[in-house]
Amino acid sequence: MFDNPQRLMVKRNKKSVDFARYNAIKEKGTLPDKKTKELADAYVALNEALIDELPKLFILTKKLVIVSLDNFVELQSQWNQTFSGALITAMPDINVPVRPKDIVANFSADYSYNESAIKDLGICNGMPSGSTLLYCRS
Repeated sequence: MFDNPQRLMVKRNKKSVDFARYNAIKEKGTLPDKKTKELADAYVALNEALIDELPKLFILTKKLVIVSLDNFVELQSQWNQTFSGALITAMPDINVPVRPKDIVANFSADYSYNESAIKDLGICNGMPSGSTLLYCRS
């Protein structure tokens, strides 16, 4: 999927020098020779091919990432259900959230508590450099 656009980008980068030379000759007001013109035309053709292919590549890459993420979420959900079942079997009194809404609510509550505890640590909140003492904000 990435090979053809990558090869085109490498070729285009190599030919950019020829295109720059062609433009410099034109800016001077002189007529470029046939070989320089052909090399510049090859650069333009590669550039146009990339203009056509890169949006297609981005769309395919986006689809690939979405499918991969969907698969990951599905696998994570299956693992969570398996782990929750094993955990409930081992510890029947424990309340393991299964629904994503409940998981997020539990995480948010724990996160807020832990975030405030971390902010109380000097190393996490801006201990002055060179200082060996913990610096806690009040």
